[in-house]
Amino acid sequence: MIPYVFEVSQHITVKVYDSDGSSRDLSKHDFVGSYSFCMADLLTAMCQTLEAPLYNRDRQGKQCGSVRVVGEERVGDSRALVMSLSAQGLPKMDTFGRCDGYLQFYRIREGNADPVLVAKTEVIKSNYNPSWNTLQVSLGDLVNGDRDRPFIIKCYDYDMVGEHDLVGSITCTLNELAHAATPETGLMLVNDENRAKRLKKGKAYKGEGKIYMREGMQEITVPSMPAYLGAGLEISLSVAIDFTGSNGHPSSAGSLHYRTQTAPSRYEKAIHAVGSVLLPYDSDQIVRASVFGAGVPGQGTQHALDIANGDGVNLAEGPGLMPVLQAYVNALQQFNLSGPTLFAPILKSVNDAAQQQQIEAGGPYHVLLLLTDGVICDRQQTIDEIVRASSLPVSVVIVGIGNADFSEMDELDADTQPLISSKGVRTERDAVQFVPFTQFENNPNMLAQETLKEMPAQIVQFLTSRGISPDVMRNYHAQRQYAQQQVQQGGVYQQAQAQGGYPGDAPAPAPLNDGVYHQ
Repeated sequence: MIPYVFEVSQHITVKVYDSDGSSRDLSKHDFVGSYSFCMADLLTAMCQTLEAPLYNRDRQGKQCGSVRVVGEERVGDSRALVMSLSAQGLPKMDTFGRCDGYLQFYRIREGNADPVLVAKTEVIKSNYNPSWNTLQVSLGDLVNGDRDRPFIIKCYDYDMVGEHDLVGSITCTLNELAHAATPETGLMLVNDENRAKRLKKGKAYKGEGKIYMREGMQEITVPSMPAYLGAGLEISLSVAIDFTGSNGHPSSAGSLHYRTQTAPSRYEKAIHAVGSVLLPYDSDQIVRASVFGAGVPGQGTQHALDIANGDGVNLAEGPGLMPVLQAYVNALQQFNLSGPTLFAPILKSVNDAAQQQQIEAGGPYHVLLLLTDGVICDRQQTIDEIVRASSLPVSVVIVGIGNADFSEMDELDADTQPLISSKGVRTERDAVQFVPFTQFENNPNMLAQETLKEMPAQIVQFLTSRGISPDVMRNYHAQRQYAQQQVQQGGVYQQAQAQGGYPGDAPAPAPLNDGVYHQ
């Protein structure tokens, strides 16, 4: 059994030996051959099955047999809890304002290990009695499936500058929280520092307010990421690179784009670290790359110019990351670094593609890797596009290159404060992850892990919110494949039907008892 980690490139080698006895020492047996593969290749393969010839360098040119690898997910605790929490009587935390409260949920670990953050709510501004949006929490992550196992709820007061202030905390079980159904029966928030001060003065301590469950706790089953991958989920990766003047001239050693024949730039390092993890989930391996803020001779500044596998100048084409990296190097030689820094045009192009390539018709889930050196000049337009992305099969990964002020990137991440569009629309879900490159510059594996750790939850949350289960997705892909076969065979189906159903009176393929459409 091998634990699956989405944000890590998990390379596996199968070695086959001819047994010559009962010894556990492999050198005592005859080596037949080996086969190496990536976990992502197995999960995205047809029927999650790989078959390939064995390789033995000592027997090159000779048959060594073949091996078949079949993946099967070990079903763990896929249950989640849906809860709606409110607070009553939070204290005044700031001199000139009320409490801007939010909650964080922590799993208690064995021994003296630090608690692990599992989930958090949004911030509700200026409210002593806030009611947070419905929250979904993994039952396994929070309490290992045990409703009588204690966990911690911490309430914080959000501050725009500096660290957030602890209002108070509660240690309880899920069963205890479920019985706290009214403000009167709510669980008391305790601040140890404030309690000690009160008791020292000989005064009674009444807590920092109460937390209660305003609606009943609901248990649901959440499909896993491997289940969706096995059903045909594909990821379409796009890369956007900051070509604004604030990066510094590429020929200068202080430039964020500076590179040599033997040392890649910071942008190249980030593209390779994150892209190499995501690429195996894309069946055609085609990565669209764009630049923004680039000064193009004769055309002025371009804010969403394709440089690889797109509709723009295409300085390189082909599958894999090498065309993207080559196009980037060519662009540094042909374009000027200009400005201003605008994110919205790039985000709009990805959102438009996601809206056109409907995931309900077998289209991919889009991931935009956006690399930038700092401050943006179209904040509200960017927020508008991120709000739009939250209702589409899109995730945005922002990697901050350099040491600039990335406070605006933290705002776009919106882990605690939901974004609101210019039309007053709130984000449906968290669709953005921001990571500063400098913290992981010397550890590309950790950069990829930190950058992509939220993505499986984002993808699963979107699909389940649209009622797309793994079985439904499997049917989408079967229907799409059937329609494409009909086109190839000269049937009545047209290529456009891969984007939404079947034409006229043409019958759809009938489902068999296994729930999957067959030809």
